[in-house]
This record gives sequence, structure tokens and C-alpha cells, in this order.
Amino acid sequence: MEARQLDYYDFYDRYEDEKEYKVRKSDERIKRMRKKERANLALLRLFIFFCAVVFFVAGLLVVRGLANINKVQHEIIALENRKKELIQEKSELYTEIEAIKASAEIQDEARFKLGMIYPEEGQVVYVSVGDSSIKGNEKKSFLRFLTLMSKGQ
Repeated sequence: MEARQLDYYDFYDRYEDEKEYKVRKSDERIKRMRKKERANLALLRLFIFFCAVVFFVAGLLVVRGLANINKVQHEIIALENRKKELIQEKSELYTEIEAIKASAEIQDEARFKLGMIYPEEGQVVYVSVGDSSIKGNEKKSFLRFLTLMSKGQ
């Protein structure tokens, strides 16, 4: 009976050893699974962070592009306003040119049709205002005459 008892205890010990082995193996398997889950969770967090960074950078690029478009639109408006100013200035210059041409035409008509010419050196008379031969009221009226004549030219 002792042999049987040994077998029984042996069997029981083996059973307990196998049971412990299975429990340890199961625990190791659970630990490996948890380790994989943690690694997968870390990868998932990293992937989410990476996606967030990509979307943030893409958003910045879109905003920068819109800012550039807005800047170009303002430049276009400024250039169109400058173009309008230059067109108006061109029109004014053409008007001045026409006025100058008209005065040249008047001068030509005066010279050829009416026989008018510019005075020559001998025809110009210079009068000294400080002349003592002119007295009182005559001097004042003469000065008025000279100022009127100088304004008329």
C-alpha cells in the first residue's frame, strides 16, 4: 500500500505541478497579452498624435495660402487704383497738350493772319521809376500803369 500511496502522492504532486505550470503559463500569457495591449495602446496614441500634427500643419498651410491670396487681392486693388490715377493723369496731360497746341495755333494765327511779331531789341523801352522828372500824382499813375502792363504780359 505504501507503493500505492507513493503513486498517489506522486500523482498528486504531478497534478499540482501541472496545475501550477498551467497557471504560470496562463499568467505569462496574460502578461504577454497585457504587454502587447500596452504596446498597441502606445502605438495608437502615437498614431493619433501624428495625425493631429499632420492636421495642424495642413491647417497652417491652408491659412497661410489664404493669407497670401488676401495679400495678392489687396495688391491687385492697389494697382487698379493706381491705374485709374495714371489714366486720369494721362487725360489731364493730353488736355494740357491740347491747350499748348491751341496756344501755338493762336500764336501762328496772330503772326501770319494779323501780322503780329515779337518786339525786337530796339523796340523795347525801359523806363526808370526813380526819375525825378515825374512828380506826385503822375508818378503814382505811372507806377499803376506799369504794374498793369506787367500783369498783362
